[in-house]
Amino acid sequence: MRLLIFFIFIFMPTTLFAQADLASSELNFAASELNHQPSGMNAYINQQGSAMTAEITQAGGAGLTAAINQLGSGNMANIQQYGSNDLALISQVGWGNEADIQQTGSGDFASIVQNGYYNRATVIQQGNNLSTKVVQNGTGMSIKVTRP
Repeated sequence: MRLLIFFIFIFMPTTLFAQADLASSELNFAASELNHQPSGMNAYINQQGSAMTAEITQAGGAGLTAAINQLGSGNMANIQQYGSNDLALISQVGWGNEADIQQTGSGDFASIVQNGYYNRATVIQQGNNLSTKVVQNGTGMSIKVTRP
């Protein structure tokens, strides 16, 4: 199930990612590599609009996978994973959205999808085999999920 969700997220129709400028792609790749450690870990960042911030930090065991995709402008996303075999996905459409995923444990899955404007979502998972999905459609919504 995790691989299917990851596959769908990463290989969405290319129309979503068309017209990304090469300099942005290289900058995003460099940003993800700054905090990415080897040993079976994967990190992906794809941004299209302007004034966006994204950061992925991974440390711990093998099998960590993270992905951030932002299409609008002024969005901020952060993924921190300190464990093993964790999967985190963030996808934001619109502008002014903020999303954070923090996972410490093994076998965790977290997903945030925000469609709209000025939404805020945080998922904090501290444990093993936890799964959380947040979907917000609209404007000015806020949610924080903490799972020990």
